[in-house]
Amino acid sequence: MKKKNKLLTLVTMSVLSTTLIAGCSTNKTDSHNGYSQYQKISNLGSVTLDKDGALLDINKDKAQGLKIDLYIDPECPVCAILETQSQEFLNEYIKEGKINVTYHPIAIFDKKSTDEYSYRGSAYILGAYEYSTKEVADKFLHNIMNLDFRPKPGTNGLLEKTSDDKFKEAFIKAGGKEEDWNQIIKSKDDLKKRVEADTREFSNNKNITKKSPLGEGRVFTPFILINGQDKALLFEGTSETIGQQFKKAIDDALSKK
Repeated sequence: MKKKNKLLTLVTMSVLSTTLIAGCSTNKTDSHNGYSQYQKISNLGSVTLDKDGALLDINKDKAQGLKIDLYIDPECPVCAILETQSQEFLNEYIKEGKINVTYHPIAIFDKKSTDEYSYRGSAYILGAYEYSTKEVADKFLHNIMNLDFRPKPGTNGLLEKTSDDKFKEAFIKAGGKEEDWNQIIKSKDDLKKRVEADTREFSNNKNITKKSPLGEGRVFTPFILINGQDKALLFEGTSETIGQQFKKAIDDALSKK
């Protein structure tokens, strides 16, 4: 019962944080003006992965397999647990052409940090896919979407600061090159604009928020849409089973294709 309550508490935190941002942000997303053009990530701040690697978001309808949209925040503890438990079978299904996954790294938890942790983490994930190989970017995503990497709460209740050097270390550990990291840092401000755009879109777009299983507008992370389904996936039970629940939901959808 204690573990079940822990998972429910984490999800509740996600809902409350997202609701706060949705209530405070009223600007419409201008997702295609004023941004530099990239080859692998969209103006809105997402990257689509399929059997052939990273694709432009505008081409994701051409991607192979079942479509999955996955909204994640580097600070979100449930997102970190999900990444740890699902990385292996997601990569397997992508390689087999069964699914394509559009990652939306967002920053709904950023007010819990004093150093833009969520914005920087999400921007660096996008940058890794743009400037490095898919293999390096996949490993980098796994390295930072991890409870051991995630900063601990400080005495003031906010997250402890995380330096860019720590993110760089995770990138190099993933097999990334120094020159690629330097390019990510050079593009940092523009990459953050993509994250800001997708965060606003996630919080304000009624076509997304109406798909919350908790009620319209009550979005949370990880927010998972499988093949454009009417409701996002909601995990139940203990944190140890969320990867299994995700896999079962994908398998069930594949069986209906």
